[in-house]
Amino acid sequence: MSERYLSSKDNIAVLAYRVSAERRGELIYEALCTSTYLKDDDKWLRLAHQQTPLS
Repeated sequence: MSERYLSSKDNIAVLAYRVSAERRGELIYEALCTSTYLKDDDKWLRLAHQQTPLS
């Protein structure tokens, strides 16, 4: 995980980042991702996740 950016206000947070993963025998997978979280009773819940593969 690299190029991380966090934006938060009150009980909402959005995390954006770049990810790179590799598996033996396969090409390296790279994507741009965002995840949105809600803090509810001191517990962070993920509301949404999106990823766009990079070619």
